[in-house]
Amino acid sequence: MGRKLVIIVTVLGLVSLAACSPAPRPNIVWIVVDTLRADHTGFLGYPTPTTPHLDALSEESLVFTQAISQAPWTKPSVATMFTSTYPHQHAALKGGKRGDVLRDELLTIAEVLRERGYATVGFQLNPQVNSKMSFNQGFDVYKDDMRYGSRAEVVNSEITRWLRLLERNKYFLYIQYMDVHLPYLRHEQYADLYGPHETELSKMSTETIRKMNLSEIDRRYLENLYDGEIRYVDEQIGKLLQEFDDNTMIIITSDHGEEFWDHGGFEHGHSVYDELIRVPLIIKIPGYPHQQVNSQVRLMDIAPTILDVLGMSIPGEFRGQTLLDTLRNHQDRESFTEATYRGQERKAYRTSKEKIIFNVGDKTYEVYDIETDPFERENIEGREELKRRIQEFVAKKAQASEKKEIDEDMAKQLKSLGYVQ
Repeated sequence: MGRKLVIIVTVLGLVSLAACSPAPRPNIVWIVVDTLRADHTGFLGYPTPTTPHLDALSEESLVFTQAISQAPWTKPSVATMFTSTYPHQHAALKGGKRGDVLRDELLTIAEVLRERGYATVGFQLNPQVNSKMSFNQGFDVYKDDMRYGSRAEVVNSEITRWLRLLERNKYFLYIQYMDVHLPYLRHEQYADLYGPHETELSKMSTETIRKMNLSEIDRRYLENLYDGEIRYVDEQIGKLLQEFDDNTMIIITSDHGEEFWDHGGFEHGHSVYDELIRVPLIIKIPGYPHQQVNSQVRLMDIAPTILDVLGMSIPGEFRGQTLLDTLRNHQDRESFTEATYRGQERKAYRTSKEKIIFNVGDKTYEVYDIETDPFERENIEGREELKRRIQEFVAKKAQASEKKEIDEDMAKQLKSLGYVQ
C-alpha cells in the first residue's frame, strides 16, 4: 500500500511539473506587405473587402490601430524595423544609383535571433533592401535572387520548400511581398473591385503614370487596382498561414502606405501625412487573446517585442520598446518620422491625439488635431510644445552613411518601381 502511494505521488508530481514548465519558444513569422496603407484594410474599417484573411487573423490577434512608420518609403523604414533605431541613427536614408547600405556595425534582429539559436531566413524582392545593400545581416538564408517581379504565389512556393527543411529547427522567417507596390496589375478574379471603368493603366510603367494628367475616373481606377493587389496578397497570405502550427508568433505589417491624391500627391516617399506613415499591425502571440490596442505604437517597437515574447534580453542598441508594456499601461509611444526622398525634406512628430509636420526647405509648420481631424485637412495655429519637440528631433545629427554604386540590373529594377529616372 505504501509503495503504491509513493508511485502515485511521484506520478502526480511529474504531471504537476510538466504543467508548470514553460511552453517551448515559438517560431517567428514576420510578414511585411510593402506599400499597404492602414485604412485600406477591413480590420481597420475599410468597407471594400480587400483583406478577408487578415480580418479573420485579426480576430485572434493583437491589433494595433495606431501603428506609425518612422519613414515614408522602404529603405529607411525596413532598416528601422531590422535595427530598432530611427533613420538618422541607422543612416540608410538614400536610394538611387548610389544608395546607402545598412552599416555592418548596426545590430539587427536577425543577428540577435541567430546568436540565440534560431535559424534565420528571409524572402524579399525589393531591390532597396537586398543583399547588395547589406540588408542580409544576420540571415542564414536571404532569398532576394528570385526572378524580379515574382508574384506572392511564387514567393510562397519557395517559402514552403524551405519550411520543409526548417521543420526541426526554431526559425525566424521574414517575408516582404511586393505585389501592392506599383506597378499595379489587374486580377480578373477580383473584377468586382474594379468597377466598369477599365484603362491600360495596369500595363503602364510607374514613370509613365507619373507624367500623365489623370482624370478623376482614372485616379479612382488606379486606386481600385491597388485594392485588387491587396486582395490578391491577402489570399496568398491566407494560404501561407496554413503552413504554421499554433506555436508560431505571426506579425503582419507594412513599411509605409500609399497616397492617392489625399494631399495632392501620388505614391510614397514625398510626404509624412498619415496615408504614408500609418500602417496596419497585427501580432498573433501564442497564448494571448484578441485585443484591440488604440495607443500609438511604432514599427521600431516590433523587434524588442519579439525578444520580450521569447523571454530574451533586449539589446541596448535597440531604441524601441516592447509592445507588451503597451498592453499593460496603454500609454502612447511618441513617434518621429523622417527621411523623405522626393520633394523638400519633411519631418513629423505624432501622438495619437496630435501631429506636427516641419517642412525643412521653407521652414514652415503644419499642425493637426488627429482626434477631430484624422485626414489632416485643417492646419491649426499654436501648439508651441509640438514645435519644441519637432525641433529637438530636427537638431539630432544623422550618423555618417555608407554608399554603394548599384549595377545595371538593379538600376532597371529600381526604375520599374519609380525610384530612379
